[in-house]
Amino acid sequence: MRLSVVLPTAAGLLAGLPAAGHHSEAGYDANSVAAFEGTVTHYGWRNPHVYITVEATDESGEIVE
Repeated sequence: MRLSVVLPTAAGLLAGLPAAGHHSEAGYDANSVAAFEGTVTHYGWRNPHVYITVEATDESGEIVE
């Protein structure tokens, strides 16, 4: 009886470990905000991530992607 509870619980906890490492906060600065205006030129969804390409005008008037 005890093994029938412990084994599935341990398996569930171990299965979730790889997902915890995938989404680290190493590449993000949660204290800064980057705001800009532009035109969305491409929207791609590769499960589970979304990629958006935006064309905007920089300070010199040049269009950047």
